[in-house]
Amino acid sequence: MRSIRSKITVTVVAISMVSLFILTGTVLYNLNTLRSGIIAMSDELGTAAGDDSAQAMEQQMLNQLTALAQAKAPIADEKLGKQQTYVQLTADYLTALYGDPDKYAPLSVDPPDPSKTGVFSSQLVLSPEAADDLERIDAELGLVSNASDLFLAIPMHDPDIESDYFSTVSGINVMIDKVPDMKPATLDASSRGWFQGAIKENGLIWTDVFDDTWGRGLAITCAAPFRNGEDGEIMGVVGFGSLISTMSGEIIDT
Repeated sequence: MRSIRSKITVTVVAISMVSLFILTGTVLYNLNTLRSGIIAMSDELGTAAGDDSAQAMEQQMLNQLTALAQAKAPIADEKLGKQQTYVQLTADYLTALYGDPDKYAPLSVDPPDPSKTGVFSSQLVLSPEAADDLERIDAELGLVSNASDLFLAIPMHDPDIESDYFSTVSGINVMIDKVPDMKPATLDASSRGWFQGAIKENGLIWTDVFDDTWGRGLAITCAAPFRNGEDGEIMGVVGFGSLISTMSGEIIDT
């Protein structure tokens, strides 16, 4: 598993490249135009002096961009560290649910409702196998639905979180985001990288930057397994996702 620091480095580079390449391209274009003007007006100094002056300005600008990226790294560290804490806490909560199921009354989660597009909502989507055998998952579904309100509250109060979700080995998927209109009728989360990675590592992971499943841009996910009680078998995986575009805007503006 890559360290969170490694993921932060990748994310900061991505943030810097997306936002600062645009700025760099614009500024370099202007500098090249300025260079032409300097060279044209430097008959007494010679063209080499004008060219050196423009190159010096370019280097100064690039140095400033590098310093900016380094200064933003601690902010990215804080945001990704917070996301990691959410994953650990919610995975622990689900583990506690499985460890003492008699303590919790069965609840339910509604399927995706397109009328709620644009606002955070909890959405239940089953795997094809689970949808064909509801009796098998009925008790487990009633139990894990107790976690829905907790998962919903986090992105509603933290703009850094675009979505959070948990998926069970049995095929139950509870997702919280703003795009219920994009959800399929069934979903096999066990084929997703964040699910497979957390199971394989038997612990918390960070994914590489990837294209968001629902077409919202580049994203990154932190995930961890939850268990049937503290020392029990893995029952599923929790995931929290953030869009690079959202994180970029907040970090650059900070």
